[in-house]
Amino acid sequence: WLQQRGPDLPGYALIDSTMFNVRGVNVHLAKCGGLRAHPRMAQRALESGGVVLLYPGGANDSYRPYSRRNNIELAGNRAFVKLALHYGIPIVPIVTTAHNTLMVIDDGKELAQALGLDKQGIERLPVSISMLGLSIGVNFELPFPVPFRIAIGMPIEFPVAGPRAAKDRTLVAACFEVVRSQMQGLLDNLSA
Repeated sequence: WLQQRGPDLPGYALIDSTMFNVRGVNVHLAKCGGLRAHPRMAQRALESGGVVLLYPGGANDSYRPYSRRNNIELAGNRAFVKLALHYGIPIVPIVTTAHNTLMVIDDGKELAQALGLDKQGIERLPVSISMLGLSIGVNFELPFPVPFRIAIGMPIEFPVAGPRAAKDRTLVAACFEVVRSQMQGLLDNLSA
């Protein structure tokens, strides 16, 4: 896919919105092609001719419990499939074994809700173990210095495309499962 399109396409990465609230970091993220994670931002980047790197599971996958570290879940997010179908673009699956650098005991969503913090915009207070020890509510940890591996799969292209395809729930669900299962296969091979 890269050989067909060339390496000079502008690239953008969808990044958790909370990162843009950190002074100094926000400016650097924007200079490096970072965009707030939202389907509209992805649409703008794609319509400008760019390539978009995104993490469909976002924080939900980052803070899933350690016991589920080898499961591709993508938080059930199908927006990336809708974008691919709408614009007729391939999805290039990328997986890593990096989830073992942080041991998440609990994602902290229920804790944040119990304390009423979700109403103040704090979605989770994760309980995790890292180089800093046991922590509660720290969203950015110092990971364990362990090696991790990356696998990049073949581009996944869907047989139909266009705005109507992107609105077909059955098609979107089927395409999502194709992506999820191919990513699971890549991760299973890395973890073996």
